[in-house]
Amino acid sequence: MTLYGPRLTIALAATALALHVLAPASPASDAPEAPSARPVIACADATFDFGRLDNTNIVTHTFVLTNAGAATLNIGDIRASCGCTVATVSRQQVEPGGTADLTAKLNLAGRRGQQMKSITVASNDPVTPMLQLWMKGFAVVDVGLEPAYVNFGQIATNTERQIDVELLTRDPSVCIKSVSGATDRFQAEILRDAAGVANRLRIRAVAPFPAGFTRTDLVVATTHPKFPELRLPVSALVPEPVYVIPKYVLIRGAANAQPSRRAFLVRPGAAAAFNLLGVDVPDERIQVQTETLGPSNYRVTLTNIPMDPALSGKQVVVRTDLAGFERIPVDMRVTLVPAGQN
Repeated sequence: MTLYGPRLTIALAATALALHVLAPASPASDAPEAPSARPVIACADATFDFGRLDNTNIVTHTFVLTNAGAATLNIGDIRASCGCTVATVSRQQVEPGGTADLTAKLNLAGRRGQQMKSITVASNDPVTPMLQLWMKGFAVVDVGLEPAYVNFGQIATNTERQIDVELLTRDPSVCIKSVSGATDRFQAEILRDAAGVANRLRIRAVAPFPAGFTRTDLVVATTHPKFPELRLPVSALVPEPVYVIPKYVLIRGAANAQPSRRAFLVRPGAAAAFNLLGVDVPDERIQVQTETLGPSNYRVTLTNIPMDPALSGKQVVVRTDLAGFERIPVDMRVTLVPAGQN
């Protein structure tokens, strides 16, 4: 038998629901999680730009380090990217919410052109154990070129590239008069700014380039009374199809020395792949061993090489299946020295 009528049952259920909604939530469910008790190193301005300064200056700047965490920050080693920069910190330990001053000094003496120096700050911040700070700007010289050496690096034989060079000077009236020393491989063009002042050069690498290292010196004439000429080295490297390292078989010793052992590597340069077919030696007493180190990579070992001056100037010939490089000569050089000397 039912003790309550339908209306009373519905009323009781509604009351129970209302009490559940109005009941305060459990403190554990709505309370925010406690922050991790760790130090947090921060710097609002991690890069200082000192602009353009004469290279007789010492740039000094103070970075403000902040502990934005909930535990003590311990500052450890402070290292600069080069010896021209030194840095010190006002305190090693920083409480939560506290700050420390890091004073950095960059000596521009002997520096030229764009500068970008880093300072690395070690700390016990587990997320950022190494914080990097930067000092950047431009060091102005009496007169000079930036870059002072144009290196096109490693290029393909049919590559054509260009690099712009800026004339650096304290006197804005100084300009470039002319450039000499250009070759078939390296050409130079004088560029002018909006006011018509010749203050830049465009150096071009002109294809085709021979295999190996190509270098020349350009002479840049200026209107500066003390520095009428500036020398600008220019270079590029085109990889050989095949490299032999070292390039020579060198033997040095006394006439009565025991036979020698020498080894050299044969490895690909610009060539994609090749096979070593054999090695010919100029003396039947010399023994040859070859070892495959990897695809197109070989070690050639010569043993029982006699200390014979007659071998000097002769060649070991490496034979490959690479078109145009079927026979690669490796010169032998033999130097006799008195007994007891190296």
